[in-house]
Amino acid sequence: MFKQGPTVTVYLNRRSGEFSVQPYARRFGVPQPFGIETVLSRDVRDEELLECILENLSKTDRQNYDFSQAPRLSSEERRRRLKEDWPIRVCHTQDGFELAPLKKMQNSFGSIEELTTVIPSNEFLSRGGKIIRQLFRDMY
Repeated sequence: MFKQGPTVTVYLNRRSGEFSVQPYARRFGVPQPFGIETVLSRDVRDEELLECILENLSKTDRQNYDFSQAPRLSSEERRRRLKEDWPIRVCHTQDGFELAPLKKMQNSFGSIEELTTVIPSNEFLSRGGKIIRQLFRDMY
């Protein structure tokens, strides 16, 4: 059985330029968004962005998913997120780091298959912040 690796979603707010990193936790073995997002300023250094992503990736297997504490967005916040935020899902796999840009699809996000890529671990660990920034630029 395939086990999905540690996962986070990185958001870029189009208005403010701020980044936020949503950690995950396993629910029935599958990573699900869980925990408090880390918000980073628009002028955060690439190294700090990468450090935040790696720190939150490790939470996937450390946090215990508790449905009563799962993130819940109000209708207004959900609409704002769909309108203003660009997400990239980052998943650590045995082949490296899969980066899956997402786009608005009706009332949710879906992957942009042609931009989804796997970056070798050594490359992502050395310049992942820069790679994520470039991918946001490529998305739109």
